[in-house]
Amino acid sequence: MASSIILQALLWVGVFFILYAYAGYPVFLFLLGFVKRKQRHKDSAFEPTVSLVIAAYNEAANIGEKLENSLALNYPAEKLEILVVSDCSTDETDQIVENFRHTGIMLHRMPLRGGKTVAQNDAVQQCNNEIIIFSDANAIYHPDAVRKIVQNFADHRVGCVCGELKYVNDMESIVGQEENLYWKYEKTLKRLEDSVGTILGANGSIYAIRKELYVPLPPDTISDLIEPLKIVYNGSQLVYEPEAISVEATCESFKDEFRRKKRIVLRSLHSLFKNRSLLNVFRFPMLAFQLISHKIIRWFVPVILSGVFLGNLFLISKPFYLIVFILQCVFYLLALIGYRLMTKNTRCRVLYIPLYFCMVNLASLIAIIRFFQGKSVAFWQPARNVCSQQHEIS
Repeated sequence: MASSIILQALLWVGVFFILYAYAGYPVFLFLLGFVKRKQRHKDSAFEPTVSLVIAAYNEAANIGEKLENSLALNYPAEKLEILVVSDCSTDETDQIVENFRHTGIMLHRMPLRGGKTVAQNDAVQQCNNEIIIFSDANAIYHPDAVRKIVQNFADHRVGCVCGELKYVNDMESIVGQEENLYWKYEKTLKRLEDSVGTILGANGSIYAIRKELYVPLPPDTISDLIEPLKIVYNGSQLVYEPEAISVEATCESFKDEFRRKKRIVLRSLHSLFKNRSLLNVFRFPMLAFQLISHKIIRWFVPVILSGVFLGNLFLISKPFYLIVFILQCVFYLLALIGYRLMTKNTRCRVLYIPLYFCMVNLASLIAIIRFFQGKSVAFWQPARNVCSQQHEIS
């Protein structure tokens, strides 16, 4: 009897954390926004000198379009420096960039391949301007993206600004449709977090920092998560600018997106573990609370889901818990059917919602297991245009 009560209690604790991760935390932020709304100063006429750093590894398919897009940005050319840092590309990336040398675009080739974070560390040393914007080679900016992002730096308290990443996809791409749905949810969270405190990291497609605040990071660190948080740790603000827009394509392959999710979570776990001082609730209570709520609990949802399922299995002798167990089985069965239909190119949008949910959480579970096994991602790979490449694990 006592063991049954304990199992029931643990099951409902698990259910609480799952609901909190996806619904409770956003609701809490929404309500907190009524009593704690952050104000900041913007100035559309503010025009600091800017260095646009484009990280590239074997980007021959994208780099030409990216550079044309960068040259067309609505920002004074004399105040905009464009630097491509090539992480020892083995294709025609470097040659294509060299063809743009007459426009003032610079190429910095790394002597040894060390990954995106090492490349960015080195590139920052080559930059001469006040503000550095980090970008990917397949990220296409709206014409006013630079102007929109730098207007936030008119407020001296702001040290880092994250722009808005929008995904585009062929409507035939199932992964693209569900990724867009997931990303809309993430953007809603980002807006809510920005309104009450600070957002949690940025995205590598478009974010900017004051050069003087840049903190060099270890090679296996996921820079667009930790670099912005380091800036917050050192006393500056990290804000969100939804009008500074970058556009990227989604993966079309379910398997490629699955690999990408595993890589991101694994790198994030290692990065946050090495920077666990960010979780100091006594120094940064709100930041630590947000990291635990938005990141850590979410990453460990698959562990909780597994516990809820197994715990429920021992309670099926009770009619209510039998129903709960059947509902869980139906949900996972729908995800499995969705996967089977996808492999046969048959479409049913309703089934792809549980499928994508299960895919994201299975990727997180595998990343957690690999994290505790001591494995890590050896090299960064561009997330979208080389989705089909396997990521080296060591």
